[in-house]
Parts: sequence; C-alpha cells; structure tokens
Amino acid sequence: MTTERLIQEPEMEGKPAASLKYSLVTKCPGLSNEDTARRTGNIMDYVRTLNDDPSLFRCALIYEKKGEYHLLG
Repeated sequence: MTTERLIQEPEMEGKPAASLKYSLVTKCPGLSNEDTARRTGNIMDYVRTLNDDPSLFRCALIYEKKGEYHLLG
C-alpha cells in the first residue's frame, strides 16, 4: 500500500478486506482451505505484476478453518 493511501485510509489497515469491492471464491479438490488460499495468493501475486502500478491492485486472502475465518498472512 502506498504512503498516500495509508494517510487517506489508516482505519482500513485493521480490516484489510473492508475496502475491497469484489470477491473471488476458489476451491481446489483435495486441498485444504489454507492451501487453496495460498495457491490463489500465488496467482494474485502474478496478476499484480502485470499492472504498470502494482500498488493499484490489492487483495486479502481469507480462508475458513474449523468454523473460524483467518486472514492469510
């Protein structure tokens, strides 16, 4: 995240998914939710490199484990 956005949206950093406009649900048969989130993260990292300004592309990866939601970090 750029310094300018941190100044404009400091409260959003405590809730990384709160400012996102879209969601994507992924499933990989045979993999855990956490492993699926990691693979999705690898794809999102690649997509980010395709933009001229990578700071324009943001995502938060959230997965469910034992009835609780976790932010992949």
